[in-house]
Amino acid sequence: MYKDTKLQHSHSSRLEEEYFMKKERELINRIKKREQERMEQEEKSSHIDRCSFCGTQMEHCSAYDVDILYCHGCESVHMNLGDIEALMDSHHLRQLISDLRGLAKTKKTA
Repeated sequence: MYKDTKLQHSHSSRLEEEYFMKKERELINRIKKREQERMEQEEKSSHIDRCSFCGTQMEHCSAYDVDILYCHGCESVHMNLGDIEALMDSHHLRQLISDLRGLAKTKKTA
């Protein structure tokens, strides 16, 4: 009788241990997932308005009803495809390039 009780207790102890180990693993995985999401968000926000080529802070410009991000570090321009298409359709693309070149010259002399 004593052996049976001891075996049952041992079996239930093992099941209880497995249950809590499973719960701890689930909790650890949730914590890791949240931390990974936080790190990804932090990484993403550290690149907002930064040039993807040289890392310089970019300037917001608006011309011909188009929003542009201009980098003074390497003179790159970031725009979305819809804005490029709109500029091409309105034939203002060459003028915008000329305006941006002028902006680059004034920033270099300043």
